Amino acid sequence: MKKHYSKRKRTVIRCFRGALTAVVSATVLTPFFTMSSSAAGLHDNVLTDRATHTDLKFEDYEYKRVDAKDFDKIIDGLDELCQDAANGDEVLDIILAMDDFRLEMEKDRCLAEFYSYQYVDDDHYDEEYQFYTELYNDVSDLYYTKFYMIANSACSDVLKDYIHDDHEWQYILDYVPMTQEQKDLKNKDSELVQQYNDLSLKAYETEINGVKYDADSLDEAYGNGNVDYSEYLLGLGEIIEAKNKDMAELYIEMVEVRDQLAKSYGYNSFNEYAYEENYQRDYSYDDMDNYRQMVKDYFVPLNQEILQMIRNDMLDRYFEMLEEPMTEQECLDNLAAHLPEISNDLMVSYNYMVDHNLCDFSVSEHKAPNGFTTGVQMYNAPLMFNDSDGSPMDMKTMIHEFGHYNEMYYQSAETWKYNKQNLDLAEIHSQGLEMLYVDYYDDIFGDYSDVMTAMLHYGLVGATVDGCKEDEFQHRVYENPDGLTVESLNALYYEVCNEYGDAENYNSYYLGMYGVLEPDSVYEWVEIPHTFQSPEYYISYSVSAAAVYELYDGISTDRDAAIDTYLDLVDREFQDDFQATVVAAGLNNPIANPRFDLYADDVRASLGLPLQGHKDYSDMDNGGDDDTTEPDDNSEDDDLVDEGDYDDDGVDDYDDGDADLDPDTIEKNVGLIVAIVFILAGAGLIVLILLIVIIVLIVKGSKKKKLAAAAMTQYEQARLNAGPGGYGQPMQGGMNGMNGQPMQSGMNGQPMQGGMNAQSMQNGPVSVQAVNVQDNVTRQDGQVQNNVAGTQENAMPETASVTTETPVQTETANAGTQSAPADSNPAESQGQATEAPSADAQVAQTAAPTENQPAENQPPQGGSAGTDKKE
Repeated sequence: MKKHYSKRKRTVIRCFRGALTAVVSATVLTPFFTMSSSAAGLHDNVLTDRATHTDLKFEDYEYKRVDAKDFDKIIDGLDELCQDAANGDEVLDIILAMDDFRLEMEKDRCLAEFYSYQYVDDDHYDEEYQFYTELYNDVSDLYYTKFYMIANSACSDVLKDYIHDDHEWQYILDYVPMTQEQKDLKNKDSELVQQYNDLSLKAYETEINGVKYDADSLDEAYGNGNVDYSEYLLGLGEIIEAKNKDMAELYIEMVEVRDQLAKSYGYNSFNEYAYEENYQRDYSYDDMDNYRQMVKDYFVPLNQEILQMIRNDMLDRYFEMLEEPMTEQECLDNLAAHLPEISNDLMVSYNYMVDHNLCDFSVSEHKAPNGFTTGVQMYNAPLMFNDSDGSPMDMKTMIHEFGHYNEMYYQSAETWKYNKQNLDLAEIHSQGLEMLYVDYYDDIFGDYSDVMTAMLHYGLVGATVDGCKEDEFQHRVYENPDGLTVESLNALYYEVCNEYGDAENYNSYYLGMYGVLEPDSVYEWVEIPHTFQSPEYYISYSVSAAAVYELYDGISTDRDAAIDTYLDLVDREFQDDFQATVVAAGLNNPIANPRFDLYADDVRASLGLPLQGHKDYSDMDNGGDDDTTEPDDNSEDDDLVDEGDYDDDGVDDYDDGDADLDPDTIEKNVGLIVAIVFILAGAGLIVLILLIVIIVLIVKGSKKKKLAAAAMTQYEQARLNAGPGGYGQPMQGGMNGMNGQPMQSGMNGQPMQGGMNAQSMQNGPVSVQAVNVQDNVTRQDGQVQNNVAGTQENAMPETASVTTETPVQTETANAGTQSAPADSNPAESQGQATEAPSADAQVAQTAAPTENQPAENQPPQGGSAGTDKKE
């Protein structure tokens, strides 16, 4: 596994690189190749356990329905009591009883949702969750209405002394009771989300020659020769179009409801409402203009570079790795083996999780295709969930989700009680832990460690790009919500995809080219649950990933210092503003001063890709103040650190301005070089061997060619894009899973951490090899007419090009598998198989040019693929 030392102080000036540069680099870097972890015990006793956690195990959690009438009884007579300060003790008793009821309700709502993910095919839990959603809206409004009344009564001091939190107290003073319209709109939105969840599990079908096929069976039929290629294309188009129509029409209804809700609170658009009310962001959409542009300039091309590297060099081994089983218990053991190397504080939360069965990473065919971390406020207990598939990718998911789990465990009692959480910060804890675990990939993934490192960056860079792209798409939708149609949404998504360079990753892009679907449209946006379930959340993935790359820059230089920064961020929780918190922890502010050119070269150095150069940020303010000077235009050549600022080892040394050194300094450095050469000579055979290895790596990295993209079969591309799925990262090109939808707003109107990283392994790009397919596929009277001519069957792949992951149940060690409540009727098996995603995947590849299809628009040559089954 290659290590990246991005900020090594220069020891030799530019004019003396020459032949000795490799020698100097090897000498300076050699000691670091022996560093694999932080010093034992160096970072222990840093995190403060500030809450009392229940001793109950998950299976002992009691689930029942609470009755709203009981809350009415609690508050009966409260208005009269508050008029006299002498009734303070009685009022306090009522306040305590109100809080007890709220916590009981919140516990049961959380459990209802958790069970609904564990037993997705049991409608009972969907009904329970909908019941609690409506009850929650009613009771929470009444709760704060009564608190507002007390705060403005003779018994005000009783409540203020009880609250112990300035922000919560101000929230109470500012509270405006919900109107019936607002309650109805929130309940309606919840119902629409449930409808989307149901549609996401629906198997859409097409009929060919009297036989009905869903995406899987259509793929199999094409592979077996039961349908020809033109029938296959048309059938795939019908499936994509049907799903898109149902979900897009539902989304239009959602947009209308959300627009009405925002305007009922006095906002001009739902964009403003979501940024301020749902997520309490300390930046606006317009504040991110420079940020978005730098993502487009630097991370969009980087994303493609990583994808091509994986395609060209790692694909076979990636698929081999996915066939290697990794059970839930093995994942837990791997996690526990290295947590103490970061800090034994993390083992405290880990042991609590395992001892109390609060982790469900089992394999079960009854689970919803998500992964997330939530918490039961009543017990101060986090819960981890994942729809595992029994592959090593579950390990990635567990590392990510444990980052959330650990942070929640160390929350203060006040944070648990008032549920104050900044979700932009929350993702730093999960993604940051992933970065720290890269040093342990050799031990965890063995020969596949380099593959997993590439996949980590592919997922995180993709999350940064997709966070901006999805946010921009939704912003445009909610800014102009009137007159939306299915067609206009598909065209808008196509337009945004073009700006972020990934339109060609979608099936519908090519099916539109072939005339099967509307051209200049992308249909797969409906596959992204966030868009429906947690609107405007996606940008949180991007800004948190940018902060994580600030942390990664530090990890590459001084791992111990970076661990200190990471633990500091955890200990700060995530109550305060995003920008102020990252600056206080010692990181550059990635919103005020985005440095994606620097991050991009950090990633390239880690993966052995050629560096592109970046600005010199050594003297830049970190953006902690409002008057921070923005970086200069990155397009200017003199702003970039050119290739002369990199040693032959391919590692950026971040020159602090030593180009104009005087002769005395040069002479000293010449002496330094000579001394280093003698040291090397005396070091003997070991140093020479290390030097040879390093030189080989340098040559390999510096001369890596940018080959044309090898055609991806659907099997390959779907598996590739599904790879990072399940560990809390948005995926590439329509692959974005349900990472991080915030659950029902907390009692103070803030999103909960729960559901923060829900991930759905949605459909990956498909590779369809179409040779001499003519663009004369037409539709008449709503029927697909098969007029595809010139298809050369002998040029077709032998197996299907469109596949999805077929669930095959496997058993794993089941630590943390929970029991359903006694009065429920869950499915008997609690093992898990991956929920098969629909096959509205993205066509990637190739047709020979025809008179209607210019050569420059062709996807690259494709190969064959088989049905993707996990055994």
